Amino acid sequence: MSKSLIRLVSNTTPFNSVESGILDHMYEIFDGYIKGNGLSTLIRHKFKELYSLNKEELMYFYSLYKLNYVSSGDFSEVQNVEVPKMYDFNVNYLQDVSAYNSIDHNVIAANDSDAAEAMEYDFDYNTEEVSSYIDDNVSIGDYMDVFDSEITRNLNKPINETVKIIKNILNEYKKYKK
Repeated sequence: MSKSLIRLVSNTTPFNSVESGILDHMYEIFDGYIKGNGLSTLIRHKFKELYSLNKEELMYFYSLYKLNYVSSGDFSEVQNVEVPKMYDFNVNYLQDVSAYNSIDHNVIAANDSDAAEAMEYDFDYNTEEVSSYIDDNVSIGDYMDVFDSEITRNLNKPINETVKIIKNILNEYKKYKK
């Protein structure tokens, strides 16, 4: 198992050469700024495959780009990186008003709008490019009869937040108390 490229929230050090290179390439793909649906642009450019990113890492870099955007396109100049807090979202598409037919997917994203964008892509192209199928199904007709969606966060804590710091503080406290 390889090491993930997702930073801990507390790691605000400047980008390393790999991160900077990936973000610089995103800048080129977006021609400097994100037009419309940026996630589908990345997927169509085979960005995930090019850098051997998993679903979570793709969503992470998408958010990282948006949070640390520089108009010059040179991400190596960012000194204090703003790390997106990545959450586990459940996106539920409801096919009819009675919600009899629905489909659930899991998405790791920084916010609910990114989660909705990921699910929209996967639903439209009937794939699991950036989300993971959980349950149920919908009948896809001529008009893709989805009338509503519900997005919920599964956990309150971000997946890239560490508890090691808290454990170290508690261990030091225990040593001090003895």
